[in-house]
Amino acid sequence: MVGHHWVWLGPGEPESRRESGLKAIDGIDPGSPGPSVWLLFPNSGVQGTSVYWATFRIIPVAPEKIWVDVRSWLMPSENDHATSYKAMFPTPGHEADAAADMEFQTIRSVDVHPMDTGNFMIEDMWICERMQKAMRSPMYRVGPMAPNVESPLTYFQQNILDFVPMA
Repeated sequence: MVGHHWVWLGPGEPESRRESGLKAIDGIDPGSPGPSVWLLFPNSGVQGTSVYWATFRIIPVAPEKIWVDVRSWLMPSENDHATSYKAMFPTPGHEADAAADMEFQTIRSVDVHPMDTGNFMIEDMWICERMQKAMRSPMYRVGPMAPNVESPLTYFQQNILDFVPMA
């Protein structure tokens, strides 16, 4: 963590991405640690892997709704954009038009359980929706957080509190 920002480094590219047929970014070793995510407080970031990099903005649109705008870049390839996208984000059971997928994805657009898609955006959307639903339950109670896993969340929430004036 640096100031109000943080960096996450993954253990290495998954085999599926290394064998996707996508061209590695010049000078990047697919066996090196990665993917990496740099979160720029409060709502922007950069993700880098051996085969693509992306910028993202997380835009609140309602108390329980956000818009995530992701822009991804790949090395030039023999593949068309839709084929490259499918190689980058495989989603079993999702037979919709790949070109449309590049513009808008929802949990309801997959034919399998969201956690079986292998697509981190679909997985994250499903988890976040389940958490929001659970928080509205009368049985919900705040409990202890797992320090090694959830410390970035605690850090982010404290940063927000530092910037929001208390009434």
